[in-house]
Amino acid sequence: MKKALSLWIVFLLLAGCKPAQQVSDADMATRVAQILTSYPTNTVDPNLAPSPIPVEPFSTNPPLLEPTATASPIPTHTPTESPLPTATETPTTAPSETPAGPTATQTAPPAPAFTAPATDPVGRLGSPTSLDPMDNATTWNWTVGPSQYTNLEFKDGVMLLTATTDISGWRLAGTESLDNVYIEMAARLEKCSGSDNYGIIFRVPVLREADRGYLFGFTCDGKYYLKLWDGKVAPEGKMTTLISPKKSSAIQPGSAVFNRMGIMAVGNRLILYANGALLEEYKDSTFANGYFGVFINQDITPNLTLRVDQMSYWKNPTP
Repeated sequence: MKKALSLWIVFLLLAGCKPAQQVSDADMATRVAQILTSYPTNTVDPNLAPSPIPVEPFSTNPPLLEPTATASPIPTHTPTESPLPTATETPTTAPSETPAGPTATQTAPPAPAFTAPATDPVGRLGSPTSLDPMDNATTWNWTVGPSQYTNLEFKDGVMLLTATTDISGWRLAGTESLDNVYIEMAARLEKCSGSDNYGIIFRVPVLREADRGYLFGFTCDGKYYLKLWDGKVAPEGKMTTLISPKKSSAIQPGSAVFNRMGIMAVGNRLILYANGALLEEYKDSTFANGYFGVFINQDITPNLTLRVDQMSYWKNPTP
């Protein structure tokens, strides 16, 4: 439209510049053709075209985020596997006979009732790769506060992990992923009974998901067990019993009693210890490495609480 208007103005100028001279139709057509030939077009010089805006590529090493999913459920039923001892079993220490739990000011756990054997891994592995004295949550980056299944706090030099439902729950330490390792925990349940249980979850493949791994546990009545949990198996996950609960004299039963729990994972060898004594070895290669933490299950006692005095791990131990 603008081009047509401009031509019309030019035509009027040509017609009006020399009023005394008559311009023939042929001359007018020739002049208009000359003007059209010299009129600039809309063609853009490709050399002047703007360059595309560069897009920054995604980083191949994104920053790590603090894990948010460190407490995970275990189904209350295991249709294809043997469950933990039920509340109908006769506990080694009856609830009415269990002594009261230690007060918050007690930070030094009672010593084991027997001398650890010479094969105690702690005695031959030397100083640990890393040790958490449980003075606070920062050493191993624990996530404190309530979750759907547990509550975690640090008080008077101990970690307090409390079950808030009858579904097992756990918290993971924010350490490095480990493959060949010996992990040991010094802990004691407060008031407990029978099949109330706790332990170490290890070789969790993904820290943020925390829905798979092995569980090595002790019960209040002095038994140990080993299970494999895979929460990705539809529809509700699958718990596989590798070692059914077994009684051991190396485990001190009852409430407020100190025990050292140790798990050595080297390749497919899973070696279980209690207070330095070898319990059993099991071979399984489902999970080769991962993260670890602490779990608790109030099978009988409401608000079951575990007091963790210390945890350590040794990388690349010799079985």
